[in-house]
Amino acid sequence: MGQYENINKSLAHGAEVELQGRIWSKLSLNTAYTYTSSQILDAPLCTPANFCDPTLQTGRPFILIPKHSATTLLSYLGTRWEQIWEAASWAGAQTRFFGFGVDHVAGYARVDIGGWYAFNSRMTAYMNLENAFDKFYEEVTGYPALGVNFRAGMRFRIGGQ
Repeated sequence: MGQYENINKSLAHGAEVELQGRIWSKLSLNTAYTYTSSQILDAPLCTPANFCDPTLQTGRPFILIPKHSATTLLSYLGTRWEQIWEAASWAGAQTRFFGFGVDHVAGYARVDIGGWYAFNSRMTAYMNLENAFDKFYEEVTGYPALGVNFRAGMRFRIGGQ
């Protein structure tokens, strides 16, 4: 069971920087950083009939939105190896309210590795290794993300070019 509550007035602003480039002819790097600042300016009125959620108090930041986050993608583009990539994601601490003085969840970093290999123009194999360093983290409170996991398969092209 869930309940949604609106806040009366808020302010959010931030900045995002993205850099893309080729290190060598077949090696590219894409990276991005996001800064988000938020604040509740006017909270809902507290009355005996209207429970005052501590996460919605005036002056608090929005919940579930990290102030700092970043991603990096390093890709090798070849002929047979159509693409080999490494991706890293990082999210700073997120404001949440659990009671007992706990008001945030620690940030996390995750590394994924994958690639595609072309046997010919119609058959391609792929593999992905997600959370390669088997780090514990929660994207959603109370729901731990998968530990290290591996996925592989084949892609077949029928018809067309």
